[in-house]
Amino acid sequence: MRRGSLCICLILRYLAICSSDISKLKKPLIVWWYHSIFPHIEEKDKELYDVSCGRGIECYASKSRSLLKQVDVASIIFYGSDFEPDDLPLPKKKQHLWALLHEESPKNSFLLCQTKILELFNLSATFKSTSDYPLTTQYIPSIGHLLNRKPLSFKEKNRHRNAGLAPVIYVQSNCDTPSDRDRYVSELMKYVKIDSYGDCLRNKDLDFDGLDGMKNLRSDEFLHFVSKYKFHIAFENAVCDDYVTEKLYRALHVGSVPIYMGASNVDEWSPKRSVIKVTDFPSPEALGKFIVELDEDETKYSAYLEYKKDNRSLPDKMREAIAQRKWSTQDFSLPHFVNGFECFACEKMHGLIDTDGDHPTSTPSPENRFTCPPPRPSIDGSVLGDDKLKAWIAEFEQSELLGSVLATVIENGDSSAAVWDLLAKAMMNARDEL
Repeated sequence: MRRGSLCICLILRYLAICSSDISKLKKPLIVWWYHSIFPHIEEKDKELYDVSCGRGIECYASKSRSLLKQVDVASIIFYGSDFEPDDLPLPKKKQHLWALLHEESPKNSFLLCQTKILELFNLSATFKSTSDYPLTTQYIPSIGHLLNRKPLSFKEKNRHRNAGLAPVIYVQSNCDTPSDRDRYVSELMKYVKIDSYGDCLRNKDLDFDGLDGMKNLRSDEFLHFVSKYKFHIAFENAVCDDYVTEKLYRALHVGSVPIYMGASNVDEWSPKRSVIKVTDFPSPEALGKFIVELDEDETKYSAYLEYKKDNRSLPDKMREAIAQRKWSTQDFSLPHFVNGFECFACEKMHGLIDTDGDHPTSTPSPENRFTCPPPRPSIDGSVLGDDKLKAWIAEFEQSELLGSVLATVIENGDSSAAVWDLLAKAMMNARDEL
């Protein structure tokens, strides 16, 4: 017996299991494919970890890829931001369920915006509201978090305006994103005063250390500072339906009217008449004029904060999603969504075993697919020279081609080594057709 196999066997014997009969385990196996995320406190020389999900549902979890060769049925959880086409368990076995955990920005992996790639996964926990284990509301601690904090009055905000604050605040340090938000804000600055903090378009510095990491962006001191502004620019770094982040909910929490660019269905994830949407205006100039008008009209401005007075202001879809979720990022009586999704996969694995290992279809319903348009200029005009947006557009286009190639590789039962060879041929053919 080789040394590696002996080590595995010793570890499994410690758990009263020998590798020779691991395929007969009563507890299903879940393998976290990437080491960057693993929801268990790791112990030296330990390879299998117990997953207890209640109601008698238990599994083993591991980071050891080699165990997949020893089991008939297993789940493999991939973290979306780490997904790489040349680092996959190929050929894909019918008995292996592929599960996708992807709560971060679409820009982290344009490959996962491609339908042919999403069809490879049997289970999903993503920002898409119709995924198997939806994480759309991950940035909303509770309904009360949005509604209960009283905003500063129009009079108080005017006092801060007279003390030197602009009507609008912009806080970003992730610049030159696929949504092309900085270009739009730069143009908007021509028509309305904007105080810009962070690294993007900075024209003003904070008087306190309020941007020292993401933790301070949630501090009471920073939130109070933001609440002094009448308007808060809440532009996502990438555009996908259901991808709505803390940028919007921070503004709603403190009562600074959000100016929003991002998900086209943001109305489903925000209180009624609480958001100023960029898409409602033909140009930054038109939006700027509208903001200036609201800045001077207490009645019209205050209408955007009426949601704070009425619990019924939240859309039913949003309210139901918050009420029905079985995870939380702040309530310790519920699992975090990472552990929750692991248990969700565990339960699905038990279902397979109970039905003699029948394998579900690997094609999700159309509703489970992302709706992410390609990156494009945020205002009229072409992309010139070394503009960063040009690189984002090229990356998205390449992901479309790579998605088709990877789907072909998996359909043919090939290994990961075939991905780049086929991609090179596909790119060559594409050039020849031009």
